[in-house]
Amino acid sequence: MYAISVAAEQEARQVALMAMGDGWRAAIVIASPSTLSRRVAEAFEREWGRAAGEARRVVFAGPNEEAPPSRK
Repeated sequence: MYAISVAAEQEARQVALMAMGDGWRAAIVIASPSTLSRRVAEAFEREWGRAAGEARRVVFAGPNEEAPPSRK
């Protein structure tokens, strides 16, 4: 068995590049306060910031029913 994996941070950077390639020019990152979530959000934000500007981050730690509404 062979396993090839990509670090979560690298995947976040790839997603940012793909979104920019598809023409998106604004981003909102919804993350939990966990360590992994914070690392992934920061990787996405760094890549997004290099090419498209600042991404807005929303931190949420409650149940789905209490999630704040998001708007365009």
